[in-house]
Amino acid sequence: MIEAMHARVQPYRHERTRARAHGAVTRLLHWLVGGLLVYGLVFPADAAVLADPGRLRIEVAFASVLALLFLVRLLWVSTVGGGSRLPSDAPTWEHVLARLVHGVIYAAVLLMTVTGVALAVTAEAAIAAFGFSAAGLPLMPPQSSLLEVHEALATGLIALIGLHVLGAVWHWLIREDGVWQSMLWPSDRTCELEQENPK
Repeated sequence: MIEAMHARVQPYRHERTRARAHGAVTRLLHWLVGGLLVYGLVFPADAAVLADPGRLRIEVAFASVLALLFLVRLLWVSTVGGGSRLPSDAPTWEHVLARLVHGVIYAAVLLMTVTGVALAVTAEAAIAAFGFSAAGLPLMPPQSSLLEVHEALATGLIALIGLHVLGAVWHWLIREDGVWQSMLWPSDRTCELEQENPK
């Protein structure tokens, strides 16, 4: 059975260059931001938060930390650490799909942050929590619309994270190109470096 499975996936294996390893900072930011994001999606705040000043402040603080770390990760990846670790000779469709999924995840997290802040500052408890309220300001959508968009983004993010995980499993079990290992924490990763001193 195992041999038959190996034979079936053999044509999909990547036999040429291997993914270069991510450095410690990139891996730390990836797992920290990913863990906080998954926590926020698995344990979302309920609508009662909007009427509770204390809980509202906690949710805004959590979202602010997550957004800040996400921004730091984005800046780090784009300027120092590098993005995708797909081998340079991987198929074009893999490069396109990787960029697309990562880009949409970044956009969805940004929009979730914006809608979350808008929900907080227009909430029933906004004045008690923050000393002001943006409810009723021109161009500010109603809370029901903001909540719908926020929840739709959360659902979309869950699907995107699922795609991201499936992609990682694809590279680990089928392609065997080192992409999965490039983000693992222990130093005994099997990927070969395409450059020295990864960030």
